[in-house]
Amino acid sequence: MSSWYEKIIICNDKARPTPAAVQKILTMLQDGWGLVGLYRFGFFGFKKDLIRKIGFFDERFIGGGYEDNDFTRRLKEANISYYESEEIDYIYLPTSWQYAKTNFTKNHFFKKWREEGNVTTRQMAEEDYPYDIGPLQNINFTTFDKSVLLPYNFRLKDMIMKTDLVD
Repeated sequence: MSSWYEKIIICNDKARPTPAAVQKILTMLQDGWGLVGLYRFGFFGFKKDLIRKIGFFDERFIGGGYEDNDFTRRLKEANISYYESEEIDYIYLPTSWQYAKTNFTKNHFFKKWREEGNVTTRQMAEEDYPYDIGPLQNINFTTFDKSVLLPYNFRLKDMIMKTDLVD
């Protein structure tokens, strides 16, 4: 990740954001939100300090799938807020990612996270990728309990995070 800017916005080719949507992301990040997705992970923004704190996407999710689930659990684990909506226009077309998905990504997810009832336990550490994005500057993030999540993700708020990792 190479950028002079501290706020990063990522947009896939199906998202159709407006200038007002971009401004909403920038404003919410300024207000302390950790990650703001106006179409889930199809159009989202964050500050580099988020990556400095929890790392970027796990590159071991080869071919797509589960990387967003992993990232939201890491937000919860670090007690950092996530605003998730589907409020911008989005083109619903087939994607090549769905054909690339294999059981590899699902298996990796469940090696990394064990979910039993309301308890999610981390079983695998993050990879240490050699990104040079500078030192942590400001970690005043809004807490995860303030998150706004879509119904399919809402149970994350009540999830109890634990770890089996030994330092």
